[in-house]
Amino acid sequence: MKNLMNSILQINSKKFSEILLYIVISLFIIVPRVEILGLPFSVHITDLLLPVILIPIIRNKWYKIEYSLFVFGILLLLVVLSVILNNTYNYIPNFYPGYEFAKYACYFIFFKNTVPACRKLQNVWDAVFCFLVIFNFFHYFNLFDFNTTVMSWYHGTNNKNLIYFDTNSYGISISKRIIGVLQDPNYNAILFLFFVVMYVPYKELKKKNMLFCFFAFIGFILCQSRTAFIAFIVFWIVYCCLTSGFWKRKIIISLFLAMSFAFLSVDGDLSYLAPGWINTHHILSNKNDMEAEQEVINEINVFESNSWTYRLEMWNFFVRENQNVWTVMLGHSPNKHFIYSHQMYPHSQYVSIFYKYGLLGLFVLLFGLGLPFIQACRKIKTDEKSFRTGSFLGVIGICCITNCPLNFPVITLLVIYTLAQFYSTSPYLSFQRHVS
Repeated sequence: MKNLMNSILQINSKKFSEILLYIVISLFIIVPRVEILGLPFSVHITDLLLPVILIPIIRNKWYKIEYSLFVFGILLLLVVLSVILNNTYNYIPNFYPGYEFAKYACYFIFFKNTVPACRKLQNVWDAVFCFLVIFNFFHYFNLFDFNTTVMSWYHGTNNKNLIYFDTNSYGISISKRIIGVLQDPNYNAILFLFFVVMYVPYKELKKKNMLFCFFAFIGFILCQSRTAFIAFIVFWIVYCCLTSGFWKRKIIISLFLAMSFAFLSVDGDLSYLAPGWINTHHILSNKNDMEAEQEVINEINVFESNSWTYRLEMWNFFVRENQNVWTVMLGHSPNKHFIYSHQMYPHSQYVSIFYKYGLLGLFVLLFGLGLPFIQACRKIKTDEKSFRTGSFLGVIGICCITNCPLNFPVITLLVIYTLAQFYSTSPYLSFQRHVS
């Protein structure tokens, strides 16, 4: 009788973990930050789900012999040390990254132990992707006043990417960059690239995957992120050269995607190659309107100030701030009060980590992403999961040069999920050799 009860509890535990995994994957992408009545801040859905995922982790003792905690533990220790040494512990938000690292460690353990047993997981990802396609379609064409109703609920009414989505303050049309469920088109592009990597054919062609890959590519293009576009080019070259099979079909697929991009560049007035994100047709049509012309000039100047020149200035500032041995090694701590008060943004994940946690923090980040990337690349020709893991980590690594994608919970959870899925069947064999 006791054995029967234990078996029933075990079955229920597995079923509970499986259902919880489906809920987590569905909600952490499609649900925005949650506003809690009476509080001056919002929380991400992953914060609300954290106590729930701790139930199977503690119940099944998944935290035992978990080597991945080595990386998360060092990051947590770096946060505490940098805050204490820089005397910034009086500002409570500076400790929040430590909580985030602990949270992501829990999600890694949860994903790693639940993903292998879930047979319908791909169906959930398909459903989430279909939701994103429909959501961004309504957003791009503003059907049924979608941007005023639904999008304002997702991002608030003060989001500049939403306010100036298709026209500037003078009503002149500008090139649209979809922001989707995220707050920024650059990060929305990474989200679509995740699905490009997921659905691109590996050793066999499936009609559904081909169709979904095409829609993911279109969504990614309409985000108009230059860094993400470079990441895609690198990924596609690697995909064509290193994966085996159907060379002729790869050429056809590549030509089809290139033609789709060319069509969107003309018909959709994309700004990938334009000097800014202004629709130049309307500059000519409004050339007699001096006030509108000045607005166009100002917007072009704003665009240029956010390009490489502006980024280099920011990188130079944040790097030069680390002027002594302690700050070079351990950084300035998150120092959120300084960043918020001066409204300065590093525009690079690597520069941001170096400023906050110094060379030690940068090394841990590169180790945490670089080691699985190298391990995956070793099997990229023979193992589909390794190919997709290495590809997405490569995309993230390139995007981190000019953006801070790991500051967004959705992108970070996608990375955590990718790593957990990879290590669910490759249990740190190479990792143990590296740390021993």
